[in-house]
Amino acid sequence: PRSTLLAASAASDVYKRQLQNWCEERQQQGKEIPVYEKATVCFIHEYDKKMPETRIRDHDNIEEKQVVDALGMYFLVSDSGLYLDTYHTTTLGERDCTFLFLMERNRFPKWICKRNHLDIISKNHLNPATGFSTG
Repeated sequence: PRSTLLAASAASDVYKRQLQNWCEERQQQGKEIPVYEKATVCFIHEYDKKMPETRIRDHDNIEEKQVVDALGMYFLVSDSGLYLDTYHTTTLGERDCTFLFLMERNRFPKWICKRNHLDIISKNHLNPATGFSTG
C-alpha cells in the first residue's frame, strides 16, 4: 500500500491492540501486512474547533515514542533515525483525535505537497483548518 492510516489514542497498550487488530483483519482478508525499511510516520493532530485553542499541545508533549514502538512491532525494520522520519502537524476539525500515516520515505514529499492546501496551525499563527475532512 502507498500509506497506512490508523486512528490513534493515548495509551501504548491501546496502540498495540489497535495495530494487532488491524493486522489480524488484513491477514483474515488475505491481504499483505506492509513492512517498511525506510519510512516516514506522519502525525496529524486534530483538535475540536469548538473548544479553546489553548488546549492544543506542543508536539513535544505527545506520546510519539509509544506510537513508534507499537508501529515498530508490526511494520518497521527499525525505528532508528536512519530508518524512520517523523512529521507532526496540527489542524482544527470536528473532534479531538490523531491520524497516523505510515509510508515509504520516498513517498513523503509528494504526500505533503498534496496536503499543502490545508491551513496548518503553527505556534505563532492559529487559524481554523478549512480544507481538512475527517469523514
